[in-house]
Amino acid sequence: MTHPKRVQLLVGSPRGKRSTSTAVGSYVLNLLKQKGLEPLASLWIGHILKSPEKIDEFLKAVEAADMIILAAPLYDDCQPYIVIKAMELLAAHQREQSTTQKRHDGKLFSVIVNCAFPEEHHPETVLRIYRRFAKDMGFLWGGSLAIRAGEALQGRQGKTLDDIGSMAKKVKEALVRMADSLSKGSPSADETLSVIPESFSHGPLSFLGSFFIWLNNRGWAKQAKKRGEDVNARPYME
Repeated sequence: MTHPKRVQLLVGSPRGKRSTSTAVGSYVLNLLKQKGLEPLASLWIGHILKSPEKIDEFLKAVEAADMIILAAPLYDDCQPYIVIKAMELLAAHQREQSTTQKRHDGKLFSVIVNCAFPEEHHPETVLRIYRRFAKDMGFLWGGSLAIRAGEALQGRQGKTLDDIGSMAKKVKEALVRMADSLSKGSPSADETLSVIPESFSHGPLSFLGSFFIWLNNRGWAKQAKKRGEDVNARPYME
C-alpha cells in the first residue's frame, strides 16, 4: 500500500469522551501525529448515529482516510450495539458503490479492544469478528491491541493515560509499538495484555481478582435496581 497520511479515529464507547476507549485512542493518535501523519477529526460513534447528516459525514470521513483506528469496549465477548450499527452502515454504503472496485481497498484497519475482565479468552471472539469485517470491506488488517482489566485505567473518570502513571505503562508501550508500525504503512502485531498483574487472576493474589469480580457484580446489581430491573430474572425459564 502507499504510505498512509490521513488517520481516522473512531471511538465506539457509549461513554463518549469520558471513556477508556477515548483515552487509548487519543494516545495512539497523538503518537502518529508526532510521526508526521495527519489525524482527521476524531468521531464518537454514539454521537454520529443521532442524525442522517452525521452518518453521511462519518461515511465520507472513512472514505477520506488512509487508515482507520477503532477503539471500543468489549461487552459479553462482542462489540457494543453502536459499533455493530456503524459496521452495518459502512457495509451497506460499500454495497452501494461500484462493484468494479472496492473503495476501501488498501486502507489499514486497526482495532483497540478494552475489556473490563482480566481473562485472556474474552477478546478472542470480537477480534475474529473485526478481522472478518476488515476482509469483507477490503481493508488491510492493521493489527490489534486487546487490553484486559481496562477499567483500572479510569477512562470513565476522564483520565488520560498520562494521568494514570505506572498503571498505564504496559498499555502505553504497546501503543508505541502499534504507532511505530502503522506510521510506516505496516500492520502492527496483534497483542493482548492485562493492566493489572497476572497474579491477580492466577497465583497467590487471585483472591483479589475474585473480589473485583464481586465488586463489579455488586455495581451492576445496584444500577439495575435503580432502573427497576432484576439482574436475577430468568424470563425464558418459565
